Amino acid sequence: MKKLMKRREAYYPAFEYLLDIYNRRGEFNFPLSIDQADRVALVLELIDIGYLDKNSFIVKKTRNNIDALYFNGGYPLTEQGLLMERAHLHIRRGRYIKLVIFLTLLVLVILIYLMIF
Repeated sequence: MKKLMKRREAYYPAFEYLLDIYNRRGEFNFPLSIDQADRVALVLELIDIGYLDKNSFIVKKTRNNIDALYFNGGYPLTEQGLLMERAHLHIRRGRYIKLVIFLTLLVLVILIYLMIF
């Protein structure tokens, strides 16, 4: 289970990368080539799972080999992918809130300690 959760953590940077390109699509010439083998494998996995829209990508194949993967600039996430991204952002925001509360309490305890002694 830990392996699956660790693998899932790799999904979120890919989501952020593709959404960043989508939001700044005026700065890029499309179709944009995705060359790194690990990133290609991750994008294809996300397409297979259903988190990324297959119509936003162009896959060049010869026989059973994938020669190239291109992002054509369309909105990359499906509804499932969008829900997954929002859930991740919600969890991350909760962590930041807990951290701020903890640091605030720590500062208060230190101030009270310094006032007493």
